[in-house]
Amino acid sequence: MNNFKIIKEINNIGSIKQYLIEQNGKNYVLSHAVCNSENNVILRAREVMRVLSNLINIPKVIDCWSKNNNSYLIEEFIDGKKLNKETIQKEDIENIVSQLKKLHNIKCDNTIDKCLILAKMHMENGLLNM
Repeated sequence: MNNFKIIKEINNIGSIKQYLIEQNGKNYVLSHAVCNSENNVILRAREVMRVLSNLINIPKVIDCWSKNNNSYLIEEFIDGKKLNKETIQKEDIENIVSQLKKLHNIKCDNTIDKCLILAKMHMENGLLNM
């Protein structure tokens, strides 16, 4: 994904910064982290999102790459409302509970761990297609 415009920083979570970006009139989320090949939180997030995308509705990954100990992930932006105790509605809570129930009902067969191990091996051997 080229020629995007950063609109604003939207999150600063630990070692990951997230930005709302725009390209061709469409909004996306750009995540950026400084990391090394052994601790690449962006690649880990991409693999987790890939596995979870088959199980629950989450944003789709558009692009992911690493360069000079910087890793980037662009995902679709899903506009929603921010929840707080003054504005939260019953249907908001029901939606959150529904998504959490799906996550908790996932049969744990170490699929995510297997994907992460495989991704690490590919990264170490220079086989990632970024």
